[in-house]
Amino acid sequence: MRPLKLTMQAFGPYANKQEVDFTQLGEKTMFVVSGATGAGKTTIFDGISFAIYGRASGDDRGGSDLRSQFADDETLTEVTLEFQLREKRYFIKRSPQQEKKKSRGEGTTTQGAKAELYELGDEETLLAANVRDVEEKINEIMKIDCHQFRQIMMIPQGEFRKLLVSDSKDKEKILQKLFHTEHYKRIEDALKEKAGQLRKEVEKSVHERSTYISRIQAEGNDHLQHLLKEDHINIEQLLEHLSILVKDDEAKLKGFSNEITSREEKRQFIEKEIHHGNHLIEQLEAKERILSQKEQLQSQEQEFEHVKEKIQLANKALVIAQLEEQCLEIDRQVVTKDQELKNANNLLDKLKSELQHKESKLKVEEDKVSEREACQKGINELQALEKDILSFSTVEKDVNLLGKQLSKMSSEKETLEEQLVTIEERSEALLQEKDSINEAKLEKSDLSMKLVKETTMLEKIRELLKNKAKLISFEKHFSACEDDREDLEDELEEENERLQELFDAWNKGQASLLAQKLTEEDPCPVCGSKHHPDKANLHEGMPTDEEIKEVQKSVKQLEQKKQKLDASYYEAKSQFETQMDLVIALADEVSEQLPYQLRSYALEELEEQCDHQCLAFKNKLNELEAKTKKAEQVESDIHTINEKRHSLKAQLSKVVEQYEGQYTSYVEKRRDLDRLSETIPESLRNVEEFKKKLTGEQDRMNALQSALHNAQKAVNESLQQIASAEGTISSLQKVVSELANRQKQLKKAFNEKLQEVGFNSLIEYSQAKLPEIEIRKLEASVQAYREEVRSVTDRYNELVTRLEGVEKPDLEKLYEQLNAINTEIEQLQENRNILYHKVKTNSSIIVAIEKINSEIASVEEQYKTVGELANIATGKNTYRVTFERYVLAAFLDEILVAANARLNKMTSGRYELQRKTERSKGTAQSGLELLVFDQYTGKTRHVKTLSGGESFKASLSLALGLADIVQSFSGGVSMETMFIDEGFGTLDAESLENAIETLVEIQSTGRLVGIISHVPELKERIDARFEVLSTQAGSIVEYYGDTISG
Repeated sequence: MRPLKLTMQAFGPYANKQEVDFTQLGEKTMFVVSGATGAGKTTIFDGISFAIYGRASGDDRGGSDLRSQFADDETLTEVTLEFQLREKRYFIKRSPQQEKKKSRGEGTTTQGAKAELYELGDEETLLAANVRDVEEKINEIMKIDCHQFRQIMMIPQGEFRKLLVSDSKDKEKILQKLFHTEHYKRIEDALKEKAGQLRKEVEKSVHERSTYISRIQAEGNDHLQHLLKEDHINIEQLLEHLSILVKDDEAKLKGFSNEITSREEKRQFIEKEIHHGNHLIEQLEAKERILSQKEQLQSQEQEFEHVKEKIQLANKALVIAQLEEQCLEIDRQVVTKDQELKNANNLLDKLKSELQHKESKLKVEEDKVSEREACQKGINELQALEKDILSFSTVEKDVNLLGKQLSKMSSEKETLEEQLVTIEERSEALLQEKDSINEAKLEKSDLSMKLVKETTMLEKIRELLKNKAKLISFEKHFSACEDDREDLEDELEEENERLQELFDAWNKGQASLLAQKLTEEDPCPVCGSKHHPDKANLHEGMPTDEEIKEVQKSVKQLEQKKQKLDASYYEAKSQFETQMDLVIALADEVSEQLPYQLRSYALEELEEQCDHQCLAFKNKLNELEAKTKKAEQVESDIHTINEKRHSLKAQLSKVVEQYEGQYTSYVEKRRDLDRLSETIPESLRNVEEFKKKLTGEQDRMNALQSALHNAQKAVNESLQQIASAEGTISSLQKVVSELANRQKQLKKAFNEKLQEVGFNSLIEYSQAKLPEIEIRKLEASVQAYREEVRSVTDRYNELVTRLEGVEKPDLEKLYEQLNAINTEIEQLQENRNILYHKVKTNSSIIVAIEKINSEIASVEEQYKTVGELANIATGKNTYRVTFERYVLAAFLDEILVAANARLNKMTSGRYELQRKTERSKGTAQSGLELLVFDQYTGKTRHVKTLSGGESFKASLSLALGLADIVQSFSGGVSMETMFIDEGFGTLDAESLENAIETLVEIQSTGRLVGIISHVPELKERIDARFEVLSTQAGSIVEYYGDTISG
């Protein structure tokens, strides 16, 4: 991606429309953005990033925070960017969510975020017209997301060191997004999940097997009982001894069955003897019982003879009982008919008297002819008025009803109008509350960003305080090492001087010894002269070799000690200087981000103030959160109130329409009521009164007619009743005569029959008389008695014959024997059942355990492979490196090769980045942390120990290397541009020169490089510059194409 033209309006410090035309660079491929602090240099990069991705170049600046405070309310925040990508030109326009002035009325309204993307060519083609579609299209054409863009194309403030100093876990997240290695993570997860499933299956089977083992009944096998008590049970031995126990128990079961069979045979014999004894006892008892019964029957014989005589007399009386009943019946009939005849005569006399009274009443009613005619005339006149009277009542009701309805509708209309006014007032209040909540949302968003900034600043201050404390510690250590080193150097210098004195004394001593041996004409072994005019005198106090060696040893020991102390000294110095650079860098970073008026504050005061400000922001956010939580309810209330308002308006319109229609009907009905009032007399206008009068007349007429009709009917009925009574009397007189003759005949026949059967008097007959059913019962009892006497006698005679000479058996002894044998059998059966269930349980356990062992073996065979792969892939290996991290480490190694090529040049060969291959302490995963190898010390150390300038060079090299590797692996990613924000101010002159040369090499490949920096040397070396100037009306950007001297 190569920017061509950037336009910003009301964006950051740029109040008015500001254009940054990158085409002015022409063939130049490197430029500098310079300007005062806060003027808006970084905002240019923010504008590019916001235009493409909708986000600024740093995490601490959101879209809504980029609104210019210099801009007036009418000017909307907007950014456009024209750029070139893979020989195609695009134009993108974005605006963030922002408040704008209402087109009508006072106040502001929220305008949502907008975005449009076009492809430029012969014609302008719209590719996407909303935020979401633009985002999808940008990711499609750019091939990288915003995060990757920051890492490899636009490196904002604070982002340089993230990839460099992050630990393995954070670096993994960064590289994962850059190289899309998520599928390796999915392989790890799949292996881990599969291994977990297999492990759970084994654990489940082992638990199930343990459950079966806990149910083993091991009584009878000591070795098996011992095995079950062990912490780790040998399953094979367990199954072997359990099988032996089952076989032994099965043999015992067979023995129990044989014993039970033998006992049951003996029991059957005893039971048979008991049964025979019980039978004999029953027969002996029956003999005694039947004898007693026989004697009792014999005592009843006289009683049954008396019953036989009673039966004979009753049978005689039964012969004449029928005649007696006939006589009694005829007597009852005679009495009844005599009474009926008497009643009939009394009734006839009564009917004749009533007829005379009814005939008199009929004569009275027949005389009322004129009264009936007058009544009928009045009814006819009333019926003629009935229709109009009924209409009057209906019309009058309609008029009254319509009047009440009109009054009710008027009241309802007034109520609806009042409710509508109330609803309108409530709606206005809710809209005001909604505006208040929206303002709270915006304030909350703004406050959240401020809290993030303040929290970040607090963390940086605390980090600075922490590193400052470490610096003091390092300074003390360095000072102590420096003092020790100086003391040791003094001691070594003294010892060297002493050694030199010994050497000088030794040399002089050697010269004097040589002089003593010289003779004239013999050449000197030192100078070759044959003449020795001035020989050295014999030197006294010459040191011995042992003395020299002792001092040499002391010097050597001091030199070795100095060498170690030098290493400690340089290491302490390096730590101190590195920490000093880090503190300075952190202090600069904190100072740049602090408002001018706070830069003079002590760090502790700043920490306290930031902490207090964070707390204030959080409290305010809590208040705003509580307020914004009402948003959904307020929206719902607004929706509800609008629906209610529309409903009320519809109801009011309907009521008004109904009122007008009802009023028209009321006028028409009132006109009809007035017409009827003129026609109908006032006394008859009430329907009830009219009906009452009409009904009264009709009832009177009906009463007159009914009285005449009833009088006529009563006379006729009396005549009929008299005729009927006279006929009844004649019939009864005839029946009474016939019954009297029949009565005489039956009484004569009864008396004759009484003497014939042998009864001397009626009293004797009455005493002998019994009902026939009772006679039959007495006969049956006599017959039963005779049968029972015969049966009992026969059975008694039979038992006497059968039991002659038989004695009573001893059953008690037999029952004792039976109980004993039953107890033995029950005990044997109980023991057999217990043993049977034991054998059954243990046998099923053997089968279950063997099955589970087979399943465990199968799953464990699978787990050998899957589990090992899962452990290796998830980092449970020697190096604690996951599969994905292993792949990322390979990418990182290639990045380091590319990065070191540049770092080597920028640091004159001193530093080389290396990936830490040693495993981390504890259980932390490793593999992606970076170390730096220092050629000066020959040692590696963590990249966090680099000074600010060194850290910048390493970060820049790493960023450049990362860009190269990403481009090589992502063929579709275009790496035509790189933007770098700050960092050069931490470099010394030589490092700056090396960094510039590295960037010059990058631009030689055609890549556009943009740098934000205050460093004058960059302005001198790079002949293209965008200068950002800060004014009271907002910032402006000017382009300078010529080299500007310092």
